[in-house]
Amino acid sequence: MDSEQTAVATHSVKDKIFQRVPYAVGALIGLYFLLGAIGLGVGTLSAPAPGLWPSIVAVVLIGCCVLGMLIGGNGEDIEELAGRLLRPAIGVATLSLFILMFSRFGLVLSGLVVLLIWFRFLARETWFMSVVLAVGATVVTYLLFVHLLGARFPDDVIAQLWGGR
Repeated sequence: MDSEQTAVATHSVKDKIFQRVPYAVGALIGLYFLLGAIGLGVGTLSAPAPGLWPSIVAVVLIGCCVLGMLIGGNGEDIEELAGRLLRPAIGVATLSLFILMFSRFGLVLSGLVVLLIWFRFLARETWFMSVVLAVGATVVTYLLFVHLLGARFPDDVIAQLWGGR
């Protein structure tokens, strides 16, 4: 094998490794959230603790990333992939914002802020539709979890305005 063939083969190996880096980063993010969820307590399916569903989501994220690393990229340019990763990165950042806000402000304000960002900037809805969807989804989520299912959440600064908890 001459030096040109060796350079092409080396470049190809580097490309394959480099294409798996985003999957590895995603798996590490999933591991971070899994450890945080386990810290909340997982419980069981019949008696779930606050960390059960975040743990399940984190395990699915880690599994998908590991599968992506094993299957590998399809040879697309990493710049195209990096451009497509911006929106999921915003999603992860706003989910982190929700977690930080939730314990301090409760479900309503936290959910409203995150859903508004998601609908407007990730789903690219109009401002009007984003507000309508975010308010509607937040109200439905609050009614479902707090009133129908009786879930215990931190005190909610917005719900307290109308006598909620």
